[in-house]
Amino acid sequence: MFANGQVFGILTLTLTLFLPLAQVTPPDPPAPLPLFTCELEAVEAALDAVPPYEPSQVETFVSIEDGQFAPEFIVRGVNYYPARHPWRRFLSADLDTVREELTLLRSAGFNALRLFLWHDALFACEGSGAVPQPDRFARLDAMVHEAAAQGFRLIVTLNDLPDLDNFPLYSSPAHTDAQIEYIVSRYRDEAA
Repeated sequence: MFANGQVFGILTLTLTLFLPLAQVTPPDPPAPLPLFTCELEAVEAALDAVPPYEPSQVETFVSIEDGQFAPEFIVRGVNYYPARHPWRRFLSADLDTVREELTLLRSAGFNALRLFLWHDALFACEGSGAVPQPDRFARLDAMVHEAAAQGFRLIVTLNDLPDLDNFPLYSSPAHTDAQIEYIVSRYRDEAA
């Protein structure tokens, strides 16, 4: 055991060594990298290449009436990515794989899927607003239709994580808002 004088000496030595470290002001964070932009012609071409979304045959949105889901709906949900195509690669899975996995999930009793939509998997040229990648939206449309055909309800999570390696996505609301508006307006009539 330490005598009172020894403990006081160790504490004093510790404070003397580490207090100067606590007083150091951290450097300012580096400035974010500039956002990638496209020429106006490329933006217009991308927008023109994405056909309008045709909603599935699901007729009724789930809504709330008197504090309950209407029509009655007991959520049995799961987060979903195609098994071999997680995170940013989820739109590279072929539709047959998605169909098989959704069939398996449905047979296990699930009726709701949460999809995580990564901005960089769907959009290009962040500095130019919401510039869709047509092939990616075609795949997403097909996934939504397949999920609806199998009786799933969808919960879509937008911009799941900030862009940690290039640009702090949440601190640039202009292009984030443009991407959100694009997705919401595209799928607003989809009841799945």
